[in-house]
Amino acid sequence: MKISVKLLSIAAILAAGAQAPAALAETKLTGCAAKRDSITRQLQQPDNSPQRKLSLEKALDEVNAHCTDSALTRKRNEKVINAQVKVNETERALHKAETAHKSEDKLQKLRDKYEAAKKKLADAEAELKR
Repeated sequence: MKISVKLLSIAAILAAGAQAPAALAETKLTGCAAKRDSITRQLQQPDNSPQRKLSLEKALDEVNAHCTDSALTRKRNEKVINAQVKVNETERALHKAETAHKSEDKLQKLRDKYEAAKKKLADAEAELKR
């Protein structure tokens, strides 16, 4: 009986140890910490020109001095809302042009605008999750 308890304990420890690296890998930086990390990684690249390095250092100083997660989230939410408004506007314009039987060139331009607006929205939503 004692052997089976020890085996179960060992199995539990091994299982927990196997899950720990996965849990650590899933821990991603978000918000201001992610911005800081991104800038720091760029600074560490050896091929940076002196001016690029200077601008990255300035950006890092700005993030350290002024970035708050709540303000960053608010800005990103605003970006998503504005992108959604643009998608809605271009979708209405496209629908209106289709019902008015506009030229194929006009329709294609509106379709391209609509697709670009949807991509901006998707990018803004992805940025919100970072």
